[in-house]
Amino acid sequence: TSIFILSLLSNINKNTQLKFLKMKKIVFSAAVLMASFGASAQGFYGDLSIGYGLGFPNSVLGTSAHTDATTTGPMFTPTGAVKTEKNLQGTIGAGLNITLAPGYMFNEHIGAELGLNYFMGGNTLMQEGTSTHTNTTVGWNAIEWDNGSGYAKSSQFRLIPTIVLSTGTESKLSGYTKLGLILPVAGSTTITSERVQYSPAIVGGALAAVPTTIESEEVVKGAFTAGFRGAIGVNFKVADKISIFGEVFGSFLNIGRKSSEITKVTRNGVDLLPDMTTAEKQTNYLNEINNTTNSYGTGAVIDANKPLDVLNPAKTNYNQVGLTVGVKFNF
Repeated sequence: TSIFILSLLSNINKNTQLKFLKMKKIVFSAAVLMASFGASAQGFYGDLSIGYGLGFPNSVLGTSAHTDATTTGPMFTPTGAVKTEKNLQGTIGAGLNITLAPGYMFNEHIGAELGLNYFMGGNTLMQEGTSTHTNTTVGWNAIEWDNGSGYAKSSQFRLIPTIVLSTGTESKLSGYTKLGLILPVAGSTTITSERVQYSPAIVGGALAAVPTTIESEEVVKGAFTAGFRGAIGVNFKVADKISIFGEVFGSFLNIGRKSSEITKVTRNGVDLLPDMTTAEKQTNYLNEINNTTNSYGTGAVIDANKPLDVLNPAKTNYNQVGLTVGVKFNF
């Protein structure tokens, strides 16, 4: 009986060994095929591109107001005014994008890249107002009495880690799609404003309107925020290692404020900044203020030598929809 069992085990072991050898050959052959496929399709590359994005969708950025008033007498006392006001719609996300994106294709269809993006926004109107007065006594007809406007302009350096899916990088013409994150790591938004106010005064024995021009500049820094970016495009090989591409992209990014600082205030060219306290120039934006923060209306005593603490307003819209063109180098 023991001899029979040993013989049976020996046969089973031989069958197992044969099956194992066959399986080993199959796995080895598959590995060779995959390696040869990957060798021809995988590799490092670099993209250099430039594009422009339109801000979308619009949100309320500020207001536009206009007042028509009638004044009489030397003191210009208003006797009637008609005011119109409307919201200013838009985003400060519109602007130019310059991107360098080193990447690696794991095979012909799947890859990853890290975009190094510089965003340069355009001037966006945030606030405007005019006041037009007519003075029947001195014969002034619709003189602009108060005129002001404010603009915002952003610049940011962003990291964009992305997954790339391609129809086939070995083809002369291929399509692809990208999905990734937007991580702003540096940058700021500068808000500039100018206001001209007129005051009645006697000049040379006659009544006149004397202008006062106030200019200011404020730099706002955002809190760290992650957004999303998607793109779909076409890649065309013009040489063995060089391609050109074009893509339509959409990015979705809303950034909250972290801090701000007034860097310029002048009245008729005279610098007023040296006379301002730290609390008047600098602001920290928090999600909660109380009697321990440097805030008005909370029972705290304001320390003029520290930045003022205020509640964080709604996040700012940096969304974009746009077009990018570029060149790709395979290594």
